Amino acid sequence: MSSKNKPGTWLCGRQELQIFKAVQAERVRAENIHPDWPDDPVHAAGIVAEEAGELIRAANRFYYEGKPLEDMRKEAIQTAATCLRFLAATSSYRRKEDA
Repeated sequence: MSSKNKPGTWLCGRQELQIFKAVQAERVRAENIHPDWPDDPVHAAGIVAEEAGELIRAANRFYYEGKPLEDMRKEAIQTAATCLRFLAATSSYRRKEDA
């Protein structure tokens, strides 16, 4: 394992910058298509979990069925973008008793 792959090491090379840009572009695209976001963390986390499930499906299909690597990349970017939306909205989340 090279030092750049050690846990806890922050990377910001060309590849990572391309990934960050792709995630941000996907976040903007998703916000344009689906501008509403839940104000409770349970439903917001459910959206994140749904995206993560699609990533797992793409990984299974890549590994077991020979489907394209690009499918996994696309789903990973969508999952990361959804995680950013979740994190960006944390100050607006409310508890059930506050509804």
